[in-house]
Amino acid sequence: MTSIIYVGLDVHTSNYTACCYSMSDDRSFAIAQMKPEYKDILKYLNHISNQYGGKCRFLCGYEAGSLGYSLYHQLTANKVECVIMAPSTMPIKPGNRIKTDKRDFASYLGLIPGENSSSDKQRRTGITKAGNSHLRRLLIEAAQCQSKGKIGFKSKALKAQQKKVSPQVAAYSDRANERLKRKFHRIAVHSQHNIAKTAVARELACFIWGMMTDNYD
Repeated sequence: MTSIIYVGLDVHTSNYTACCYSMSDDRSFAIAQMKPEYKDILKYLNHISNQYGGKCRFLCGYEAGSLGYSLYHQLTANKVECVIMAPSTMPIKPGNRIKTDKRDFASYLGLIPGENSSSDKQRRTGITKAGNSHLRRLLIEAAQCQSKGKIGFKSKALKAQQKKVSPQVAAYSDRANERLKRKFHRIAVHSQHNIAKTAVARELACFIWGMMTDNYD
């Protein structure tokens, strides 16, 4: 059976970032950053194809931008299906996991580790730094706050603010604070301070997405 793999491309003149999505098992995977060369995309697709035993079909897409149709023509000339998408033609529908998946949100903010893989080796790189750099910077600065204070402690100011929201939101924020603080200290003990900040920023983005989509699980 042939699997359909959707490949989202974030394309810039300085680099390309790719991410695969499989609808059959509802998962995104193989996030990778590469040089702005279509041949690198072909190598990336070939690597994924090998993982599926050659039984997969790719459908690539990227937003219209500075590259215009050049990448589209290069991929289609190599028999890779590709579409160019305008942001106005991509509505976000309830239940559309491609758009609402929390990991994809973190990926959009460039907080997901990249991947530099060959045909037989996988190597993780630093975060992709794709997407909105301002939001990414704010999240990392907010993550820095998790290094301070005791786990579970709430200031008078925070308690006052929580009285203005629903009990569900207050409980969600308490759970987020406790989880993020524990994660920061657990990683910081064994790794660099910056690695801990980035990991916490990534999880904070997921908590924020949960609140934005009324998903408090």
